[in-house]
Amino acid sequence: MLWYSRNKSKVDGEVFLLYLILYSVARLFIEGLRTDSLMWGGPIRVAQLISIIGIIIPAAILYNKKNNFKCRFILKDRKKTSCLFFICQKNGELVE
Repeated sequence: MLWYSRNKSKVDGEVFLLYLILYSVARLFIEGLRTDSLMWGGPIRVAQLISIIGIIIPAAILYNKKNNFKCRFILKDRKKTSCLFFICQKNGELVE
């Protein structure tokens, strides 16, 4: 799958992000087969939780890159407090 997508990638880092997603999926499956793992308060193992995070974050980055989103954090100082805003723009327009 990676070999096929390397020539068809349209954004920078697409093959690497796809590798991270596929590796995390495989790791999630393999960790489910283990019998000696650290459990996270129920049926899920810590390694599986990290694999799920390893699927979600690269998938979100890949989605943002493919859809031409530009996201950033902005810190605005007010009189007594500072506020941190997360702003996303697509083609120069603010996305809510």
